[in-house]
Amino acid sequence: ILRLTAGLLEPDAGRVSRRSGRLAYVFQEARLLPWRTALDNIALVLRAAGRDRRSARDEAHVWMERLGLQGFEHYYPAKLSGGMAQRVAIGRAFAARPDVLLMDEPFSGLDRALKNVLMPQLASLIHEEGTTAAYVTHDLPEALRLCDRILELEPGGSLRELDLTDRGALLLG
Repeated sequence: ILRLTAGLLEPDAGRVSRRSGRLAYVFQEARLLPWRTALDNIALVLRAAGRDRRSARDEAHVWMERLGLQGFEHYYPAKLSGGMAQRVAIGRAFAARPDVLLMDEPFSGLDRALKNVLMPQLASLIHEEGTTAAYVTHDLPEALRLCDRILELEPGGSLRELDLTDRGALLLG
């Protein structure tokens, strides 16, 4: 579904439509460039958008601070923990100022304690930036914490929207 939304795949039938706009993607793995520092991994998208080196790095510093990564700007990905690397990846995605943020199980490799720290941070960023996010997960409680609408992919590829009016019933059922 994310690949269809991003226009990387064509549907077998029907069509996928979305308003034009900037997309950003956060994968299961951080997928940072190992030869660039955390700061430069974020600045990269800003440079690609035409920003000069200094303003790109200045804004990347802001994202590092917003994500609680101050002091780690000059660390290379191999020296970052999994959670820190994923926060850099999230900062890189938000620095692109996307209209739509596509997220493919961004916390699947992280322990529960770290998820509990990062999920509210992500929800806050999505709200503050006014970004639409499509979040793929196999973890229903995680989806309930982050999402306004939940669609379940059923066998055969059809989608069913879950009723979120009674969240307790969903968690118990």
